[in-house]
Amino acid sequence: MHIFISFVFLIAYTGLVFGGCGEQEQICSRYINGKMINQGNCKVVECANSSGGMQEWTWENGDSVTIDVRGEKITVNGKVGYSFNKAEMFCYGIGDQSKKMEYVCSSDREQENLESKKEACAKLLGAGMYNGILEDICGFNGGVKEKLKKMYAAGNCNNLITQDEIKQTSKDVLEDTRARYKALGEEPFCKRNKKAYYDLANH
Repeated sequence: MHIFISFVFLIAYTGLVFGGCGEQEQICSRYINGKMINQGNCKVVECANSSGGMQEWTWENGDSVTIDVRGEKITVNGKVGYSFNKAEMFCYGIGDQSKKMEYVCSSDREQENLESKKEACAKLLGAGMYNGILEDICGFNGGVKEKLKKMYAAGNCNNLITQDEIKQTSKDVLEDTRARYKALGEEPFCKRNKKAYYDLANH
């Protein structure tokens, strides 16, 4: 019953008339094994009647998905599915909901794309850590780590990146830096990174 109510709410929110069809432009994303494989503007056509409703999402690159809701039964591209919320997005998945192996999500085009913002925050985090290591090892003094920390804070990244993700990023950056340092030696390692570091410092 909860699924059916959610679907009716979605229709009401987008201004559709129950018993008819409507079309809207949204941002749609497709995920497989937890990784986003397709994201972009898409056309969402929704039709509803007394027994449930149907949605067809079509991306600009031609990718598409069909969602059918009949009472508590949901199918996605003809396969057993489920619905859930992910941040500000409404999503439909295929198969086992506890694993979330394959699913699609949509959000209004006017809403900020949280996934893209989170990706940018993750890159800022890794860059800040790496440049901090360069400052420690090579003695670079352009303040890049502090600059990136301020950008990270200004972007409200603390609310998007989890502590587990921070720990994993730290581990990955340290392992990658050790491998580069070991392969090159200190002087070549620092020399290779110096220009890029000071380009950031002066940007």
